[in-house]
Amino acid sequence: MEADKNAKSYDEVSSPQIEAGSQFIRELNLSLGDKVLDMGCGTGHLTKYIADIVGPDGQAVGIDPDAERIKIAEGKSKEVSNLQFCVGSSAIGFPHDNEPYYDVHISTHAFHWVPDDEKRVYIQKAHRCLKAGGKLAI
Repeated sequence: MEADKNAKSYDEVSSPQIEAGSQFIRELNLSLGDKVLDMGCGTGHLTKYIADIVGPDGQAVGIDPDAERIKIAEGKSKEVSNLQFCVGSSAIGFPHDNEPYYDVHISTHAFHWVPDDEKRVYIQKAHRCLKAGGKLAI
């Protein structure tokens, strides 16, 4: 199946995105204990990096609309207790999308894939899910 093949080769072709995304995440100065949503997480490489930064008292939640990518992400991160992956999007929904739960909502190299008619909803949901003083980083 083409979707499976694309999901499996994602890590191979996305190394420049992972490198740039890692730098972007470092510039956010995440703190131990932060709860971070990674929208458009792909196969979860950067989400796991976030989980390492926020530590065991923090949480990293990776969301992607592609179920095969989420399956791969979960397979690579079974031992990480502060990491969760879900199939979702701004249109489908995601954990805590209607409550101020996250300290940071991040999306690296994914916002351009959101259809133009859904971008407003994306920003609204991103705002709703952030705690007071939270950061939206796209």
